[in-house]
This record gives sequence, C-alpha cells and structure tokens, in this order.
Amino acid sequence: MSSFLGVALRVVPPDQANDGAISIVLEHRDAALAVPVFTAPDGVDAIAEWRAWGRVLGLPLLVADADGALRDPFRRVSA
Repeated sequence: MSSFLGVALRVVPPDQANDGAISIVLEHRDAALAVPVFTAPDGVDAIAEWRAWGRVLGLPLLVADADGALRDPFRRVSA
C-alpha cells in the first residue's frame, strides 16, 4: 500500500457518450497503475465510499482538481 498516494474523489465530466460520474480511485505513484474502485452517476454514495476506502486502507483522502492535480480536501492547521 505504500506505493499508493491515497484515495481520490474524481469528477468524470459528461461527454457525448456518458452523462458524467463521480469516481473513487486508488491513486498510485505511477498513474498508469491507478485503480478505480467505485463509480456512481452522482455523489450520493460516493462520499461514503471515498471515506470508507480511505479508512479501510489507511490512506489519505484526496480530491482531483479539474486539471487532474491531487490535493488534500481539508485545510490543515499548522502547529
């Protein structure tokens, strides 16, 4: 599990073939090895799945920005 960066919440934008979705992805240091673990048409179940995967795997929760960059979803308070 140490090769994985975290569990990311990604918005899959709509296109001609799909209506769009929310995807939960196990993000690997090598992007080609990232593993989608859950996809839903809306965010109703996605947040619960995202948190559950992070908790079970002991990995940080991440959010993918529109450009694909990963970031921490919560502000950290410095000591």
